[in-house]
Parts: sequence; C-alpha cells; structure tokens
Amino acid sequence: MPRFKPTSAARTRFSAPLDAVNLQTLKSGFSGQVERERMSRLRSKIEEVRAAWLDNGAYAQLVEAVRRWCKPERLPEEVREPLERLLSGYRDYADVSVSRPSDIGTTDSSEQYDALEMYCSVPGYDYLFKLVSDTLRTEHASEEHLLVATTLIEFLTIDLYNLRLSQLGDPRYGNFEGLTHRGMPVYQETVRFYEDIMRNPDLTMRGFAIPLALTSTSADPRVMEDFATKKSPGGERLVHMHLQVHTRGIDEGLLRAYRKQYPDSVVTSICAMPVANISPEGEREILLRGAFFQLLSVTTKPNRGNRVPIVQVIVVTMNSNRDHSTESSINVDEKRVQREIFRRLVDASKYRACAELAAEFAPADVQGYRMLADKMLSEIFDMKKLDFDELDGGSGGTRGLQKEDVALWLGGKLASSYPRQYALRRKQWHQALVNKDWTGARKTLSKEYSWRQCDWYNTGPLDAEGDDGLSALHIIAGSRPPEDKYSEEYRAWEELVEEAQANSRVWKTLKSFGGKGKTARDTAYNQELAEAFKPEILHHVEERRLLYLEEQLHRLMKDTAGRLVGPSRFRMPQLSCLTEMEDPRLWIPIPHLYGGFEVELLPSEQALRVTTIKTIAGQTFPRSTIQVLESTPMSAFEVIEMEDLLTEEIVKLTVQLTVIPLSKEAV
Repeated sequence: MPRFKPTSAARTRFSAPLDAVNLQTLKSGFSGQVERERMSRLRSKIEEVRAAWLDNGAYAQLVEAVRRWCKPERLPEEVREPLERLLSGYRDYADVSVSRPSDIGTTDSSEQYDALEMYCSVPGYDYLFKLVSDTLRTEHASEEHLLVATTLIEFLTIDLYNLRLSQLGDPRYGNFEGLTHRGMPVYQETVRFYEDIMRNPDLTMRGFAIPLALTSTSADPRVMEDFATKKSPGGERLVHMHLQVHTRGIDEGLLRAYRKQYPDSVVTSICAMPVANISPEGEREILLRGAFFQLLSVTTKPNRGNRVPIVQVIVVTMNSNRDHSTESSINVDEKRVQREIFRRLVDASKYRACAELAAEFAPADVQGYRMLADKMLSEIFDMKKLDFDELDGGSGGTRGLQKEDVALWLGGKLASSYPRQYALRRKQWHQALVNKDWTGARKTLSKEYSWRQCDWYNTGPLDAEGDDGLSALHIIAGSRPPEDKYSEEYRAWEELVEEAQANSRVWKTLKSFGGKGKTARDTAYNQELAEAFKPEILHHVEERRLLYLEEQLHRLMKDTAGRLVGPSRFRMPQLSCLTEMEDPRLWIPIPHLYGGFEVELLPSEQALRVTTIKTIAGQTFPRSTIQVLESTPMSAFEVIEMEDLLTEEIVKLTVQLTVIPLSKEAV
C-alpha cells in the first residue's frame, strides 16, 4: 500500500519535479464538472499513448521520455533494476498482436509484473509513483508531466490486464467484488471536502475521482487501522480516516446486451484487482485503478483510548470499464456512442448498488438512488441501441457477491512460473515447514488472502532439487508436534493442523508427488494426526474411472499447453481432490499461458467437464469448439465445430468426458 509520506531521500530526489507540480494545488479528488473536464483532458493523453504503443518508433520515444523524467541512474538499486526491466524491450496486452523487432534480446516477462511490483513497494512508490500520483492530483500539471504519468499508468494497466488474463478462472481476479479498506491520517480540510460533497442534495453530484490514478486498499481492516494512525510529517494533529470501499460489477444482463451490440468493445474488470502476490509488503492489497467513487456517508465517531476522532467514509465504486488498447479507434464517433451507452450501464448498476447499501448507511437516499437507476435504464431504452434480456438480480447489487470461490491447483514447479514476491513467499513457507518453524510458516501464510490460504497446503516446493514429492500438508502431517504445549510454536503448529483439518479444500486424498504416492494420513507422525487427515469423500467415483478421466485430462493439457506442463515444469492435477469438495470444481492456471483449465466433476454422470481458456494474441473473436471424448481407450475423437461465438478476449474449449462402464481389460 502506498506509504503515507515519501522518505527524505525521495523528497530530495524529486524536489525539482515536485516544485513543478506545486504541492499546494494537490486535490483529494475532483468532483462534478471539474472531474469531467479533467477526464476529458486525460483521455487525449490516453489516446496519444495508446496510438504510440502500436508503433515501435513512437513506443521508443515514450520510453525515452520516461527515462528523462525518472533518471534511472539516480535511483536506488531496488527501484532502478525493476524500472530498467520495465523499460527494456516491449510490454504489451497479452491478447493484442503487435509486430515487434525479433532481436530485442529481452527475457520473457510473462508472470512478472514489474510496474505493479514497483508501485506496491515502499521505495518504488516513494521514488517514482508518488510523483505520478501527485501529477494526477494537481490542477495545473504540464502536458509533458501528464504524458509521462499516463505512460507509466499504461504500464500498470497492462500488468493488471495480463494478471487478470492469467487467472481468468478465479472469480476474484476475473471480476473482483466486495468490501475493502483504506486508512489515512488526514487534515480537517480533507474531511470538509467529503462533507461538502455529502451536503449536495443532488445524488448525481456526490461522486468524486482522481481520473487515471491508483488507490491502494486492503482486504484486511487491520491494515486500514494501522495506516490511519500514521503521524504527519510536521507532527500536526490529524484525523483518522477509515475509508470503506464497496466494489461492484456491472449488471450481467446489461453487460450481455452491450457485448451483443458492440462485440469489438473490450470490457474489462481491472478497476479492482488483488495484487498481494505481486506486492512485497504483505498487506493483502486490492488495487483500485481509475476509481470513480460514489459517496454514501461521512460520519465522525469517537476513538476509544485516543482523543483523535475517527471519520468513517463509505463509498461505492464499479469494477467495469473499457480499458484496452483497442478502445483507441480511428472511428471516434462510434467509440463516443459506445462510451455514452457504457457510462449509463455502469451508472444504472452503480445506483442499484447504492440503493441497497443506502438502506444501512443512508436510509433517506434509498428512493433517490432507485429513481436514478430507473432513469439511467430509461435513457438507454430511449437510445434504442441495445436489446435487453431480463435484468439479473444484480451484480450491480448483492448477487455478484455470492460467487463461490473456486479451488486452485497450483502445479508450477519453478519459481519463474510465478510472480517474484509470491514465489519468494512460497519458498519461505516450505522452508519454514521443513525446519519446523511453525510461527514463521504462520507469519508467511498470513500475508496471503484468507480465501487463498487453504491452497498453500496442497503445494509442493519450488525449484526443488530432485523434488522430494512432499506437499505442505504431508510435511505438517509427518512432523512431530512441539513438546511445549504452552509455547508459541505449539500454538502456531496447532493452528496449521486445525485449519488444514477443517477445510475441505485442503485435500486429504492428495498423494505425494514422487513415485510412492502416499496421502498425508499414510505418512502421519502419529495416530491422532492420521485421524485428523482422514479423507471425507462426498462424491463417490470408482477409482479406475477417476484415474482414466485423469489420464484423459492430462493428455488434453499436454496437447494444449505443450512444454508448459512438461514434467520438469508442472505437477499434473490429481482428480481425487474433486471427490472431497462440496462444490467439485477446480481452476488449473498454467504459468506463461495466460489461461488454464476449469474442471468440474459431474458425479451423477460419472463424468468430467473441462473448459480450456487460452489467450490468443490478436484474436478478438475467439472460436468455441466442443469436443466429446468417450471414456474408452479406443474411442474416436469427435470434434463438433460450433458457430463463432463473440466472447471476451479468450478462447474457450468445453470438453465433455462421458464415462461408460469399463472392463478390466480396458483398464
């Protein structure tokens, strides 16, 4: 999360540029007509940058402008190195095909997100991105500063977009929705800025934004509380502000209608992205990009044990936009119409969400927000551009929050298969378990999102020599408990065991990855641990059938991903894990593929449904193909070609594996 203030070194480094920005004009946000004018000015910069991105010569000029502005040679090593990686070669949207020189000599940057990693780090923010933030917040930034700031934001946007593509099967990445937190010590003038907005009786004027800027929030409210208590540079008494951000997605019915009418318009959900696995700070960060906030309430509360009051600010923001290089089009008029329609779709969904949340935070405004949502829908109908299905219960409301998390198979064997900071923590996690450092293991695990911690128990070591084949769960089960039951180490060990035992997404049927193929129960240190890790089977599938389905899946994965799932790079999934989960679904991301496999067990049919997701550069209109495989060794491979389906920027292959009774000879 960006620091409250830059270090003294950063202030010295940027003294001249900051004077040019003029700190006295920095804004907490832009509202009303001022915000719209600001966005209009920035839109021209976005179009300029994205047009240059598609031309190698113009791209090089942008990079040179960034170099002149940032002066990498004067930066500390921890900032200079990732910046040099970022500026070397080319960084592109993974689904856009651009002709680049073949002799650039740069390494593969997939699974590495240098711009994001710099932004999320303390030195990267202090020395580089704070200046970008200040430029976007000032009223009188120069054209040159805005161009360079927009270029750096485009690098961040590409990282966010490609991160989402790499995890499309995970609902939290595909379209994040939920509550996040941000804590800030602020001057009373900042509080008045929000209070003045709230006094406006016109609900449409209760929005504010810093167009194109980024806002760090956390899934953990304790991080908010910690940041809110930071001291000011001059020791002034500041108010502790607790910002609660409710993020929603656009109504799915509205989105379907829009995509049907404008299949060339790429709609993305990178306005709110989980970036904890990119960040070195371990703050469970959710990064908001270019967020437009609707203010629901501002309330001052007493701060127990502290004379400084707490100001609670409740806002709504939408995780939907048209942020992609293809949205810069020579057909300016057509894109303008699309933009106007899309804005109304977003507003309709936003006001529906506001009406629901206002019931708790601002009851007097509920009816007003409902009327605004109806007004936006009426305007869309009057434009006669879209053919609506029946509206969904509302991703714009609460329905989108009911999405189930899907289990992950994290099969990559190499540290290079994952973002740097995530790979580092995974190594620390396994090393702590091997060393019986239970408090260290708990501390490392706590930096992961709560909804993803269970997946770590199912992982093997990264960059292991010879690969001993033990998952984290196997190591825990086979370890002797600490002798002192009152020690911190024992409590940490006990918590790890209890969490693994209670969670059905920590797979007790998982077999060691080496040749022995034993479960954690088989290798347990004592009978008590063996009982703790006894599998509970919820979906019964005959073992030989399950193994044959697994063989078919592995063959499909090899045919699709090739060397990316080779034995030296990837541990293939074990389908027995599906029999333990109430919702027997699995997302298998393939490192460097920008895609993966969605797997669902169909117990009643004794079958497996597999959806292959693969990003194709330059393919805006992917082709959907259904493959039917009969579960017999000699079955024919039938391919049924379907009509082209205009979907988002991915290729989806739905594979139905139908099981028929097998003879012993067939097995």
